[in-house]
Amino acid sequence: PVATPTGVPAPPDPTGPAGLAAAEAARLAEGCGRSFGGVAGTVDPTPDPGARPGPTVRDSVRLYNLVRDEAGAHALLYGPRTYLSCTIDRSGEGFNSGGGTGPEFPEWLPGPLSVDDSSAAAGGSRDPDLPPEPGHQVVAGRVAAEVTEVRVELDGQQARVPVVNGTYLVRFLHGTDWEPAQRTPVPTVTGYDARGRTVGTLTGYPRGCFTSPAGDVVIDGRSGDGAACAPAVRWGRG
Repeated sequence: PVATPTGVPAPPDPTGPAGLAAAEAARLAEGCGRSFGGVAGTVDPTPDPGARPGPTVRDSVRLYNLVRDEAGAHALLYGPRTYLSCTIDRSGEGFNSGGGTGPEFPEWLPGPLSVDDSSAAAGGSRDPDLPPEPGHQVVAGRVAAEVTEVRVELDGQQARVPVVNGTYLVRFLHGTDWEPAQRTPVPTVTGYDARGRTVGTLTGYPRGCFTSPAGDVVIDGRSGDGAACAPAVRWGRG
């Protein structure tokens, strides 16, 4: 694997999602990394010609969460500066990754919860020889150490899922003729501790700015209002 970039803490080590062998987790990481422009499970700033540009910092990615359903599977992966949200087709061989990179990924959270991905894909098929795929909506992110369960509400739907490797991942399936709305709905995510108590709620992506204990701005979602920054929370470290 590629070494962690200098000065960037590695994310917490993942364990394989339940029932998934280490070799399969590595295969999925490789496929998702290649889809985003990476090589051998890594995200590479110099991908093969014609591939989509990846993040500007070379980064390894590993599988943290996976959901399987009638449409195939969806994977959530992180590296020291990168996240990937990856659709895997029914065959288990077709990968389609989106994601991003930044100094706050994945070490810092804007409180006890983050929303790292809120995306959708229309139903249908680009290949006339294959059956049409269901449309879907995905909401995924990271949580603080005390959060053990997450409820996701989106566009009149809701799901409650356990935390896996400090992350949550929800995929809502729709019909094969479903298309996303022109205006993307905003998810609301609520985290609960082991006793069922609410730890925090986040609607959409964070607003405002968040600082490390050293006072550095590590997440900046300000819109020019000049508001004072709140403390950021380390992922997986409380």
